Amino acid sequence: MKSLLKRHSFPLLLFAVLCLAVVFPEPASCERGSLSSAWLASLSVAVIFFLQGLSLPTQHLATSYRPLRLHVFVLFWNFIGFPVTTFLLFYPLTRVLPKELLIGFGMLAFLPTTTASATAFTAISKGNVANSIVSSVLSNLLAIFLVPAV
Repeated sequence: MKSLLKRHSFPLLLFAVLCLAVVFPEPASCERGSLSSAWLASLSVAVIFFLQGLSLPTQHLATSYRPLRLHVFVLFWNFIGFPVTTFLLFYPLTRVLPKELLIGFGMLAFLPTTTASATAFTAISKGNVANSIVSSVLSNLLAIFLVPAV
């Protein structure tokens, strides 16, 4: 029983927090409560980065910029592969869907993922977290210049 609880602690805690939110919605509802959603989102991202940073050796992060082929592959899929795939999937629907919705999907296809989610999914899949951090930071920095140009 103890190992079962330990193995499934995250979903159980998530369910407990959900139950608390249903029973006591006032602290986080709208901006009237004592917990604002912007503050909670910033705190959550900070905790994710802190926990990932604790588990990552500094030397490993310093050498993670070296697999150049990996970073080129990630940049290719972020800025060429996903937008082209999205265009090909939504092109047959151009007469059915509103133009604004198609533009929104196009912009979403062009935007890179957040560093927090890339790091979290890489850690869950037991991948190289340091390479994930470098690739996602590089993608986000490049997106600052590329997305407004689109």
